[in-house]
Amino acid sequence: MNARQDNAGNDSKFRIMTSNIWGNCGDNAIANRDDNLADVFMEYMPDVLGLQEVSPKARREPVSLFDLLDGRYTEVAVPIGELSNNYTPLLHTQRLTVLESGFHRFSGLNDSNSKSITWAVFECTRSGQRFAVCNVHFYWKSDQAGEEARRSNSRELMSVADAIQQRWPVPVCCIGDFNCRIGSAPVQHLFEHGFLDAQVTAAVQTSDSNAHHPYPKWDEAQQAFVHGPAPTGTYREAIDHVFYRGDQAAVGEYVTVLDQKALDASDHCPVYADFSFEGGGKL
Repeated sequence: MNARQDNAGNDSKFRIMTSNIWGNCGDNAIANRDDNLADVFMEYMPDVLGLQEVSPKARREPVSLFDLLDGRYTEVAVPIGELSNNYTPLLHTQRLTVLESGFHRFSGLNDSNSKSITWAVFECTRSGQRFAVCNVHFYWKSDQAGEEARRSNSRELMSVADAIQQRWPVPVCCIGDFNCRIGSAPVQHLFEHGFLDAQVTAAVQTSDSNAHHPYPKWDEAQQAFVHGPAPTGTYREAIDHVFYRGDQAAVGEYVTVLDQKALDASDHCPVYADFSFEGGGKL
């Protein structure tokens, strides 16, 4: 469902997707998971793709996910300072040009420096419409220290989003693995500062699903991951989100991708929203 070949013919609509690829996998094989993810991304063809958990191991694969997407997607170049890896890269198709980009590592608790924001301001090469995307991964532990870390993550994300919109009067989308539900204090902080939830405001309501689920199983005989279970629960339990701020942004459809290839690739389903940015993308 909702797959497409291309969106280049409609210069006012853009598909924005987030996907935690389960890249912090230690000694576990990646095996067929990259191929499954590439197939899913190429089928649904988001214009902007935000990934989380892109570990050094994920980048070092003999044929990595980036190799499989080469020719259709380009990674946004950002300075990461003294860090050795960007775990939260943004990718985009050729219909978009990057006007400005940046990176922010969250302060405080931060395993392997993997919790960060990669952001970019995009312009459609044909229509000139502009919008910004922040790809984020909040801290994960469920204890009190983890909760405080996510509150801090939310405040820092707001500072980044505010700074972008001060320089660029365009809508901004914040996507990613927030590791907290919509009723949590970190997410409510975003809502209190003008952000909306794409799942709630979508004109076409097709997804009321949690996107987080148990890991797929390793099949020794096949040397592959299989039988990834579908998530249980509703969107109220979800920790992967698409939020946005900007009066000229509208959401057509919000989708949690439940294809078996997606379920066999990670413990998170990809999630996307189809946006239109009327009036040139101005606030």
